[in-house]
Amino acid sequence: SDLVYPAPTLQDPPNESPVPWQSTVVLEWSAVGELAEDEYYHLHMERRPAVEGEDWYGDYSYTKGTSYLAELSFLVPFHLVADGGEATVYWWVRVVRKTGEDENGKPTGIDIGLHSEERTLILEARPD
Repeated sequence: SDLVYPAPTLQDPPNESPVPWQSTVVLEWSAVGELAEDEYYHLHMERRPAVEGEDWYGDYSYTKGTSYLAELSFLVPFHLVADGGEATVYWWVRVVRKTGEDENGKPTGIDIGLHSEERTLILEARPD
């Protein structure tokens, strides 16, 4: 695969930033050049199982900009239920070429840039 773009540099928020329940968060990174019409920044977020039996959860968004507002609807599934405690969510950015859409209309593509570093967000548990 041809990785034609360097890794974006993550800017905000800093590593291990707390995200209160029912708040939004703006994720920001550096531009890596002029993107072609079918090229996007792919922001990926995932919650990895902290204990045996806990579910992995991930989501992503394609954007032309160098920031992404993670709205409540995007963030809610990342929060663990009250007795699960805080959730550590990893996020990183890379450039992709959009090749289509999945059955839900979400864009799909192939990597054409190096991954940024990973940072974490610490999401407060949802109240009962």
